[in-house]
Amino acid sequence: MWLAVGLLVGFALGATLTAASNSGTGTAKPPPGPVSVAPSPAATSTFCPWKYVVTDGNNNDVRVFDTPHRDSIIARYSPSEVFYAPEPPVVVNGMMKTAQGWIGQGNWIQRYHGACHTGGP
Repeated sequence: MWLAVGLLVGFALGATLTAASNSGTGTAKPPPGPVSVAPSPAATSTFCPWKYVVTDGNNNDVRVFDTPHRDSIIARYSPSEVFYAPEPPVVVNGMMKTAQGWIGQGNWIQRYHGACHTGGP
């Protein structure tokens, strides 16, 4: 009889502890060894100046899109306007990421001679 009682108590205790650890109510144990937290990408990104240079004689503004798929125009860069982009440049589907959005990449978008900076745009 005591064996049956011991088994039932042990089973109940094991089930309770398992449920508590799965629900987040139990005490979490830290992982073994040192834990390093990587800084956020925005905090460690390097942004460098770029410039829209008119190369075809047509000085229309460069459209800035919200995604590299050109979903919506959210801003514009005028000729000779300096803007910032991550270094190294991020290019997806022929579109280059800038601090404000995505622009069409071409010979009219050129690296500017100003200094780069680390941190947010």
